[in-house]
Amino acid sequence: MGLFIFTWSLLGVVWVFSVYQPNYDPSTTDGLYCNKTLYTFAFWNVVLETFGFGVFLAKFCKGMLCYADDVTTDQPVM
Repeated sequence: MGLFIFTWSLLGVVWVFSVYQPNYDPSTTDGLYCNKTLYTFAFWNVVLETFGFGVFLAKFCKGMLCYADDVTTDQPVM
């Protein structure tokens, strides 16, 4: 499940940022445009999700380093 969520998030980042600053005008001849509210929501959702994942990863690494340091210093000396 974790792999699915990671892949889904990564694809969302690629999809949103691949069309950064898209065409918001619906009267274009090619018909390719984005709803400004929806795109802005998706953009900031991806940014905050990525930032949150980075914070989680940093805290996890810090916790693992503190745990590893605590385990090595609590060993009895013989």
